[in-house]
Amino acid sequence: MSRPCLLLTVGALVAAVGCEGAVPAVDASAPVSAHTSAVSLRLDVSPVQPATLTVLAFRAAFSGVAVADVLGMVDPLANEAPRHDCQLRDLDQAAAALVARGDAIELEELAGIGVSVSATGAPEIRPSPRLYPDLAATIGGVVGEAGPLHLLNVPEQVRVRGGMTVVSPAQSPEGNEAADIATVTVPATGWVKLLNGAVPRDGILIPMGNDLNLNLTPFDATDTSIELRPYGGTVALSCAVPASTLVGGGGSGDGAGGSATHVAFMIPRQTLGALVAATGGAPGASVAAALDLVRRSNKTLPLSGTRVSLEVRTSTFVELRP
Repeated sequence: MSRPCLLLTVGALVAAVGCEGAVPAVDASAPVSAHTSAVSLRLDVSPVQPATLTVLAFRAAFSGVAVADVLGMVDPLANEAPRHDCQLRDLDQAAAALVARGDAIELEELAGIGVSVSATGAPEIRPSPRLYPDLAATIGGVVGEAGPLHLLNVPEQVRVRGGMTVVSPAQSPEGNEAADIATVTVPATGWVKLLNGAVPRDGILIPMGNDLNLNLTPFDATDTSIELRPYGGTVALSCAVPASTLVGGGGSGDGAGGSATHVAFMIPRQTLGALVAATGGAPGASVAAALDLVRRSNKTLPLSGTRVSLEVRTSTFVELRP
């Protein structure tokens, strides 16, 4: 394809959009009250395939949403987990609320961004301008995108460089330009080790009549969540994994000094039922979905204030069956 398409969502939030044609129109009468900029970094990790990195960068003029929510509206996979418990989210519903209020998010490419995943002097990854998919009438414009790019291994850190910014005389009497750089530590990859007592595999069945019991690899208290995203829809379930669970609570020991070999996490069957009902599928029909374990880290570019969000995501294809 001569003009690659921007794929912002996978599974429940998939939108494969043709890139030909005009930039999606946003109502010019919609009020614009604030501006923000963001870089979204996604590392998709698989036990059988090379890890990949996807980069999305943009500036946004917006109204009607909190600044912290803009990235999740533009890139739904980057939507942060709830602080506790589970939350059902609907991309269409959120966009419809913007329309109803007469608000909008107008996007433009964030120029000058460079991303480095190697300390050996490898060339920076530079996002290229792409039309934002016409997912909603109130979100449109141009973004910068790169990837998915195959990596030899999962890096320990990712370095993000913004455009050069002239610092104020108070900061530098010489008026020199300074690099707008942030280094983000990559969270350790998390894995679902057991799903209802079985080793996860693509296509595994999840019976809807029972709670979903997961055993996760133990790791530090970095922001961690479990997501269920039905394919072909706009709804998703995001569940916070409590930090107290991650650092040892709720796990099982291996007999060697009581160290945990896994941590337990449960999603109630009522919550699974609410997710399936929200998809609008036929009653009694199975629902194909992605079950993801997501770990996130955030930084801010020091001069521009650009938000940098990095996530490490592992995914298993599952079938929710009544």
